[in-house]
Amino acid sequence: MPTVIYDKEDFIIRSDSVSLFKSLRLGYITKCFENSFNVYADNWLLNFNTNAEYIHPLSVLIPQNVMQNIREGMNLKFYYPFLNINNMTKRISPLLDIKKHLISIDTKYFRLNVSQLEKALKLFAQRSMVTVSLLDNKKNDFSTVLESVIESLREAYSEGTEFIVDDYIYWFGGGEGLTPAWDDFFCGMILMDRGLNRNIIQISDAGMETLKDRTTSVSYWQIYLAMQGKSSIILETLIARLLQAPLNISDIVKCFKLGATSGADILSGVYTYSNIAMNYLTFDNISN
Repeated sequence: MPTVIYDKEDFIIRSDSVSLFKSLRLGYITKCFENSFNVYADNWLLNFNTNAEYIHPLSVLIPQNVMQNIREGMNLKFYYPFLNINNMTKRISPLLDIKKHLISIDTKYFRLNVSQLEKALKLFAQRSMVTVSLLDNKKNDFSTVLESVIESLREAYSEGTEFIVDDYIYWFGGGEGLTPAWDDFFCGMILMDRGLNRNIIQISDAGMETLKDRTTSVSYWQIYLAMQGKSSIILETLIARLLQAPLNISDIVKCFKLGATSGADILSGVYTYSNIAMNYLTFDNISN
């Protein structure tokens, strides 16, 4: 991940977030957690977080000491490169320099890493209803639709067609978590699709509107970012390494700490997509 050198009191954003933060004006804190809080600002849902690895394009990296002064309902005023929160004025610095990963896919490492990912998921991943069905082959409400998703993705690869998320839109919001397990699984598939620069997985504008009513705000924005190939730094880095460098079990397990089961559900989507892609792609001509 990027090396970050900054004043300890600065609020830090990713370099690919600058245009958004320049446009923001007013917001308020909707939810506080132990090491982060959410802000609703001008129709965007932002996350202010103390962990640099969790920063995505709608996130702000903050010093830990800020959390002691934060309460739900507090107002924020943005006037880039500053913001005011609870009468504190903070500088926003775009010091997390995010560059698009230049992927040179190593077929050998990709296959070995997918095997490592499968092993880590089966041995160490926290289980949701989605991963119980997918990894443990135990029947539940998601089993039949998961089989359909996998078969449809295989068909899209073999026939050179698109995989349309709208066909499964009414399953979104299903499963455990603030970002429900089904949504996380699809997020992982989309991220891997974009990581391989395939863009097979598509969702219509109408589908995105329906998604707003089907799931949580946090999950909606996670899918929105995934469609652009973006996520938290920890996941973006893992997917890039999956394709071109040795991946240790410990690198994978670290991602399982994302939420109760979210990290595992997302990586189960990455694994599912990768397992199919390996059988259809010719890697000599793939580049990002």
